[in-house]
Amino acid sequence: MAGASWRPLTARSRLRWRTGPRPVTSDAMIVSDSSRLPLLLVVVIGPAHAESTLRTQAAWRDLLQAGSPFAALQLFLDDAAAAQQGSGDDLAAWLADQPAAQPGSLWAIARVSLASGAAPAGLPACPAAGSIQDFADVLSALHWLRETAFTPRALPLPLEATASALAGMCWEADV
Repeated sequence: MAGASWRPLTARSRLRWRTGPRPVTSDAMIVSDSSRLPLLLVVVIGPAHAESTLRTQAAWRDLLQAGSPFAALQLFLDDAAAAQQGSGDDLAAWLADQPAAQPGSLWAIARVSLASGAAPAGLPACPAAGSIQDFADVLSALHWLRETAFTPRALPLPLEATASALAGMCWEADV
């Protein structure tokens, strides 16, 4: 698009890119993209919804049991999504309860909340996940993941392509 400029993903820019009718979707959804492994991308929209939560937990369980190491970036888009973010202790407990999870299969989790008034919380290290860290913006989370999980393993993490993939996921979800 001529004259269009790239703007960072923020709480004010909810990525309303579509001009046509909104597709029929639930008010709550969790969209996951494992095509970029070893980086798992997860976008959470709206309040907890049992079906998408169970589907996402099953996908995480499968990845943990497969033993292919990965890192995750979770993006919580609104207040209702941020409310289900939970604490690092909740996440650590869920990860520890997963049967047959391969040790070291989860390098790190970066969580980004774009909800109004959401402040990043300092989280302790999680043995099952390496590290869990909360961020106020996507770019900071991607830099942290690159330095924490990818660079030590001599793996690239293309920031622009990953941010673009997240924006595409939001577009598909029409948020």
